[in-house]
Amino acid sequence: MNYFIDPSDPNKHYICYNDLGFARSDDAGVSWTLSRTGSPWQNTFYQIAFDPDTPGTIYAAASNKHDLPFTPYLDSDLPGGVVKSVDYGKTWVSASTGLPTTSNLPATSIIIDPSDKALYVTLYGDGVYKSTDRAATWNKKSTGLAVGNNKHCFSIKIHGDGTLFCTITGRRVGGLTPDSGGLFKSTNKGDTWTNITASKLLYYQMEFDVHPANSKIIYLGAYGHGEGGIYKTTDGGVAWTKLTLPIADVLGFSPVIDPMTPSTVYFTTQEGSFLSYDNGSTWNILTGIPFKSTTRMYFDYLKNAVYFTTYGGGIFKMSAGGTIPPTTTATTINVKGYPNPCRISKAVNRQFKIIDMPADAQVEIFSSSGELIKRISESDFGNTGWVGWDGKNTEGVDVPAGMYIYSVITSFGNKTGKVGILR
Repeated sequence: MNYFIDPSDPNKHYICYNDLGFARSDDAGVSWTLSRTGSPWQNTFYQIAFDPDTPGTIYAAASNKHDLPFTPYLDSDLPGGVVKSVDYGKTWVSASTGLPTTSNLPATSIIIDPSDKALYVTLYGDGVYKSTDRAATWNKKSTGLAVGNNKHCFSIKIHGDGTLFCTITGRRVGGLTPDSGGLFKSTNKGDTWTNITASKLLYYQMEFDVHPANSKIIYLGAYGHGEGGIYKTTDGGVAWTKLTLPIADVLGFSPVIDPMTPSTVYFTTQEGSFLSYDNGSTWNILTGIPFKSTTRMYFDYLKNAVYFTTYGGGIFKMSAGGTIPPTTTATTINVKGYPNPCRISKAVNRQFKIIDMPADAQVEIFSSSGELIKRISESDFGNTGWVGWDGKNTEGVDVPAGMYIYSVITSFGNKTGKVGILR
């Protein structure tokens, strides 16, 4: 399952289901409507992506094959592809020209590059395809993206610096798994791919997450074969370390970094959810979810909430207040940001201000998904002690309303905060 909140309307929530397809809510999750009309593949919607320029336009990776990658046997009569909605997910049409939709190829993950609006989709058993025309046509972008004969591409993400990442999970032949999986990256918009887990071969890579400010720091979930758990690299994949959880060899699924406080990391597994406040060094079992098999998480900072999806147990909502880490050296950076939330057009000098900054500090602004929006330094204002942000990105374009992360970077530590931008 996957959970999403529409970036153009916080009252519109969406669920991507196994077996049921897709559901939508217009009242922030109070009531739901099954909404898969028009899709050729109604069994499972794996993931959706929002068009940033056209509210209401949504793209989805869909299939009639459910439960991937937990049951990665493929059936020739269960294909998939991309579908598109222009009415906030009420109805759908196929948007798969160029995809081999008549073959045995479920679509399992879809994203949009905010820099150029290109779409990327994974086809389980084939690779990655790219569209530069809003899903009107697709072209294969999978050079180097395979482990032996294994092309079971499962999950794709894009970092704020433009790096693409894609997992390949285990390939079964009968009851055997002849080929391992891998985590791959591309720094040229999908033209070529490199395996960054060659030093740590795992059979069942699952989901992963990348540090919002440093694409070399990655957490990777693994499932089965005695290798289950969570792995971390801090050097872009040259070396990987298995992190110690309270339960050994869990059937792991999805690591999730808190974008507001990146030292806080969650990990969903079939044995429950785990939480670390110190970059994965130590972990605690997360209590309060009455269902062990959790799959993914979604942060809603506008309402101070997090949503946990599960494998068969529904969706649970919790307060995000527990994501704030214990006191660290970063608390000696006593910066303050105001007004918060900030309506730029009505703020003094049309700026969100960060004050009480140490000398020579720099501020980086990120979107809630980790995209770097702008860098600001005190010298930009010819002063020390404060900076102002006018709500624009590095190209001078107004950013849309939403939640943004600001990180104050100093020589002796960093401090992260959040600001809601209103329009």
